[in-house]
Amino acid sequence: MTAQAIAAPPAYDIFAPDVLKDPTTLLNRLRAENPVYFSPQLQGYILTRYDDITAVLKDQEISSAMLTGWIDQMPQEAQQQLKALRSSLVLWMGHTNVADHQRVQRVLRRYFTAGTVEAMRPGVEALVKSLLDAVQDKGEMDVVRQVANPLPCNVIGELLGVPAEDRERLQHWSQQILNLFRIADLPTLLETQKAVIELQEYMRPLVQARRREPRNDLPSVLVAAQAEGAILSDEEILGNCVALMYGGHETTVYLIANTVLALLQNPEQMKKLKAQPGLISSTIEEGLRYDGPVDMLMRVTPKPLQLAGGRVPANSMLMLMLRAGNRDPAMYPNADQFDVARQTNVRNLAFGTGPFYCLGSALARMEAEICIGELLRRMPNLRPQFDIAQPDYQPLPPIRRRLETLRVAF
Repeated sequence: MTAQAIAAPPAYDIFAPDVLKDPTTLLNRLRAENPVYFSPQLQGYILTRYDDITAVLKDQEISSAMLTGWIDQMPQEAQQQLKALRSSLVLWMGHTNVADHQRVQRVLRRYFTAGTVEAMRPGVEALVKSLLDAVQDKGEMDVVRQVANPLPCNVIGELLGVPAEDRERLQHWSQQILNLFRIADLPTLLETQKAVIELQEYMRPLVQARRREPRNDLPSVLVAAQAEGAILSDEEILGNCVALMYGGHETTVYLIANTVLALLQNPEQMKKLKAQPGLISSTIEEGLRYDGPVDMLMRVTPKPLQLAGGRVPANSMLMLMLRAGNRDPAMYPNADQFDVARQTNVRNLAFGTGPFYCLGSALARMEAEICIGELLRRMPNLRPQFDIAQPDYQPLPPIRRRLETLRVAF
């Protein structure tokens, strides 16, 4: 093999500048040309078809890929420095095997009922109004930092029993934990470890207090189940409080922000929604499909897989590109178009499916519906204060990005 051949770039360069900026074009190519693609850069298979992704998510023999994967590939000295972080991650629901996930999920289902979520509606409505009141007279705002971020932070803070005066700290911790879902170096992961430990230690006395005086919050549900005999250790309770805080915060931030961005980029769709406010539910579903808050899920298959898009050997890492599955033209006509009135019987993949389906999906939908509905009602001439073709994205390799700011005037 020649030196030139060795240096040749891969057929699909995951780290190309244009892919880091916007992975949509590459994902569309992969879905059409190589839907079960082994990436030498990532040492795993990238899946981009809706049916293949759904088949993997529903297969109970296929476990969630441990978040510890990045740590386990680091040098031994680095692994030792990150030992505390790894010890927490192995306890997180959603990042364990199916049996452990379902064990914790059974407990949490007691809380995440339709009735519990609906009972939170007045509080969410009041919070949205207060956030918009704070910017109403200014004529401009950053949707991400002034609305989309503090809303779920306060909601999940309420669920975890965190006092209002401490909830800004949750935003900092959540942003640090986001580094677990990207390729990060040792100093970055050490900062993440610090945030995880700080949050666990913050929650420890709060959980102990709930043993003495239960309230209507998640720590009370967890300690009550433990007292009734559920197999749930003290450290699992703390670890899953961290997981719930992150999951309940970050996904809702970017569901709201990404959907507002899609409306700004498609003014005819914003006009349609303003004229027909009853379309808010289908708008949120379309936001989840078109540019959902979770780009990718990772799985490890213990067995060979024969998928429609190709074959995968046993013990392979799978990268399930939810963004690509939700844009699959085989499932959604005009899949790359944003349509607030889209009618479909196909369930989008934004919150997963199968045994790892997100417990908090109904709450996230409700928060987004209330927030975006009230935003357009109060600020009907909402308009961008940035180049609409160049949103302020921060790349989160591999194949991820997040909206850093979303500046608007009204």
